[in-house]
Amino acid sequence: MDQYTITKWTPWDERLGIQGIGLPGVYLLAHFTNTPPPKVDPTDPAIVYIGETCRSLRGRWGNFHRAITGASRGHSGGLTYHASFCSEDPESYKRQLYVVAAPVELDEPHRSALIRHVERRMLWDFVQRHGRYPTCNSK
Repeated sequence: MDQYTITKWTPWDERLGIQGIGLPGVYLLAHFTNTPPPKVDPTDPAIVYIGETCRSLRGRWGNFHRAITGASRGHSGGLTYHASFCSEDPESYKRQLYVVAAPVELDEPHRSALIRHVERRMLWDFVQRHGRYPTCNSK
């Protein structure tokens, strides 16, 4: 699967500087209380959401951001994040939320098929390791 590259962990507030966010792809969100590890492991227990979009990562992250700040209901994972992590400390995402992107530059139908495959494979691996979905994934 050489058609995508996974970026490094980036603080949520710096997400717009990630290369390739105008593309569709897969993304991981993690809630780290300390500095994230240098190597991305899609089964890291700090991961709270594994998602995909066949539109732009930037647009999907906008939906997530509006949901975690309580401004919109446009992302169910964002609503779960808000309820799980922001109810006691509404600003916690500014210090502890990190994102990884895996933008995909293929043409259709290969692009959407690969995106969905990679997301499902990462979810499968996470569930195999932990016996549960990430906190903000419902399925």
